[in-house]
Amino acid sequence: MHGRMKEDVKKLWENVDRVSLTVDAWTIENSTVLLGITVHWVDDKWVYRERVLALREIVGKHDGESMASIILQALEEFCLQPKVYVVTTDNDTANKKMLALMARKIKNVNPTFSTRRHVPCVAHIMNIVIQAVIESFGIPSTQAVELEEGDETRTVNHYDNDQDNELGDMFSASDDNDGAHRPLCLGDAITKVQTLVRSIWSST
Repeated sequence: MHGRMKEDVKKLWENVDRVSLTVDAWTIENSTVLLGITVHWVDDKWVYRERVLALREIVGKHDGESMASIILQALEEFCLQPKVYVVTTDNDTANKKMLALMARKIKNVNPTFSTRRHVPCVAHIMNIVIQAVIESFGIPSTQAVELEEGDETRTVNHYDNDQDNELGDMFSASDDNDGAHRPLCLGDAITKVQTLVRSIWSST
């Protein structure tokens, strides 16, 4: 039954020249890291379509090599290596290595795919910006949200492994004397947001 369903899924993009991927990893209980892969395409009737391609555990180190291995296996399973056009991810630095390995491995069947086909997630970038602006006012970011369900209250933790995102210390400033980070004032935050908006508008 699994094999028949897989063949039915393959037929969805059988006549499609290009598909795009969204890739994201997150941590759940017991430090288990899952990698989700979604495939997106436009069918012959110009209807936007998407399917979850895979949801798999990253065994071992959570790095670009491990993620690339999982993605490449899924692409091979569903005959998508020649069709991949762009890949959207968050700003974790491991994604850069992942894209480089993917490009090298599928070069023979998909010579146009390269690291330039990487599309960072705008929503993720804006989330980082907004959190940084809020923190600049001295308001600590919350790592847990209390959800009431009947008489029970449970805590849902937000896990984010993006320690080295490209924005990095964009919204922090250091003192000239000791290098310690200090909260930015409102004027600093507005200037940074204006700079970011100008960069986005001037980019391709």
